[in-house]
Amino acid sequence: MKLRSFCIIILLFLYYSNVVAQNSIKPQVIINGDTIKLFNSYSSHTYLWDGSLQLIEMSLLDKNIIHQIQHPRPDFLISELNPDFKKISTEFSYKKNFEIENEFLLVELTATYGDMLLKYHLKMFVNSGAVQHQIFLKGNTRNHIWEREASEGSPMIENISIGTESLSRIGILPGLGLHASYEVVNFKEATDYHDQPVRKSFIKPFRQPQREQGNMLIVRSDDQPYSMWLLKESPINWSQNNYPGFDFTIFDWGAGVSGFGITPKELQSDSWTPVYAYTRNITLRDQFEEQKDWLNYQMQIRRYVKERDAMLLANTWGDRSKDGRMNESFILKEIDYASKIGMTHLQLDDGWQQGLSKNSASKSGLKWDDWSVEDWQPHRERFPNGFSKIIEEAKLKDVKLCLWFNPSKSENYKNWESDADILVDYYNQYGITVFKIDGLELGNKQSENNVRNFFDKVMQATDGQVTFNLDVTAGKRIGYHFMQEYGNIFLENRYTDWGNYFPYRTLRNLWLLAAYVPSSKLQIEWLNVFRNQNRYQKTDIHSPNNVGVEYAYVSTWAAQPLAWMELSSLNYGVKEVSRLTEQYRKISENWHQNVVLPIGLEPSGFAWSGFWIQTPQESQDYLLVYKEASESDAFTYILPRKYAKATALNVNSDQIKISGDQLSVSMNGKYQFAIIELIK
Repeated sequence: MKLRSFCIIILLFLYYSNVVAQNSIKPQVIINGDTIKLFNSYSSHTYLWDGSLQLIEMSLLDKNIIHQIQHPRPDFLISELNPDFKKISTEFSYKKNFEIENEFLLVELTATYGDMLLKYHLKMFVNSGAVQHQIFLKGNTRNHIWEREASEGSPMIENISIGTESLSRIGILPGLGLHASYEVVNFKEATDYHDQPVRKSFIKPFRQPQREQGNMLIVRSDDQPYSMWLLKESPINWSQNNYPGFDFTIFDWGAGVSGFGITPKELQSDSWTPVYAYTRNITLRDQFEEQKDWLNYQMQIRRYVKERDAMLLANTWGDRSKDGRMNESFILKEIDYASKIGMTHLQLDDGWQQGLSKNSASKSGLKWDDWSVEDWQPHRERFPNGFSKIIEEAKLKDVKLCLWFNPSKSENYKNWESDADILVDYYNQYGITVFKIDGLELGNKQSENNVRNFFDKVMQATDGQVTFNLDVTAGKRIGYHFMQEYGNIFLENRYTDWGNYFPYRTLRNLWLLAAYVPSSKLQIEWLNVFRNQNRYQKTDIHSPNNVGVEYAYVSTWAAQPLAWMELSSLNYGVKEVSRLTEQYRKISENWHQNVVLPIGLEPSGFAWSGFWIQTPQESQDYLLVYKEASESDAFTYILPRKYAKATALNVNSDQIKISGDQLSVSMNGKYQFAIIELIK
């Protein structure tokens, strides 16, 4: 007992001394009998690793906030089983996904679980107090049923036990009492079909379990100064393998996380199979503090490296020529315009390769699900010199060349190794580091594992220097919180040709997602607003031409800007865009290293909206202000912190006024923007 008390005292001393000093310390673990504590400068998580009760989190500590869990329960449960549980080993180490990435503490807990082996991974980074939990299984349980699909049946309740049975789960979010409120955040991908990427609902606990779909769950109670959140790191709902129809079940004691992502038949006796991961933490009950906490955690998964991840990327597909103009002379012209406008990357989309896809403008295009190595050579007629000439020109103009790639889906991506070798060859031969990945279909666990193996092999072979642009426009793909360590997200296809591009709608999708997904992980497009004016009504104040190219461009700055167009067809606005690019590259040096928060009102075409951008400098942040077609000429923003001074970089200084955490901005006209430097 004395030893245990001494360990706790040492833990609290180390924890609080480092919080006071405001210095991040390497995450550490203290193991004392059945008690395991993970802690760093931000949080402490205490678990009971018991021989009969499995792994149970007992308390969460965030700086001076501590939450003792009132009704602790095991994180992992298969309701159809009542197995013997025996601990085998407890180990910990420090690891990195790739050498270039952030280090994390990994605690591995192994046990028997009936006729299976079970392994917990607990992961904690230096600069986040959140802990990621993931379970791996090994064994043979083919006759068991782990999860059952949700039923719409609602029988009459005359027995208190009806509807209160235990449900299988991979984790829990502790509750805050019967009067708490649960915010459930559900996401949509397949953005070719959806223009509402985020949906929120608020649920009160009830005696009967409440089943909900989503990837994020937050619990709050008005009598507590803190909240707790949980992020399920999986594809979105129906894109998950073996999806039971719901992700969270809210009880009166808290919430369970459903959706293992595997079936008993997919379990292997000689290798570990991963269950979907989840992450949880405790933070102050404040909108900005909550968002900063879960965004900051996600930013640890893939370290932002300016030389690798910063990009002003152009892709010609947005002008709907498909690959009809794809050839050496056209790309040389695009490189020249990219240099003039200041784009750092030019991406050759579908059509650069010998094996033309079914989306090709050419009638000979047939490929999509199955490709050969020969298919992925530069098209012989379109690029008679291979890539040598365009690569040479791109280097002279300081533009990096990027490629589109569609991995072979046949037999659950069985050719993942040869596909990875193709990309590694392009990296070694031409120095290409950015690949747009299209056409993914994650229909089962084997597909998920092989796609991950594909990414891992490329990352390992290139020392982590590659960025994948992961397309989520159609199909069953990664969503927004799965495989985040590999790059950024190509969010949507919008075209003036179809009349479905409105800058405020694109800004709205970014603004909605930025509260839950780091904006640095999102590619947001801006188009040539002068094309296809006849597709819009002249009186439509929201049409791209009426909004203007400058606003359309700047509305993407909080994310990774994507010029979705043929640059050489931008006949107007080149000087204006070049001037803005020069300004952006000067002031955005550190924009994506810290969190970006949506502030103001949700973009609607008539709102004042914006983003607060935190920089690594203690004394300096930024604010991007967007005034849409609002009738009001002034608006006051509530900021996440107080400032002594605000300087407008593109409007007159008398148009802004700062007072603590309130910033008033005045601008006349429709679709105006302001770039503001904030000084403490």
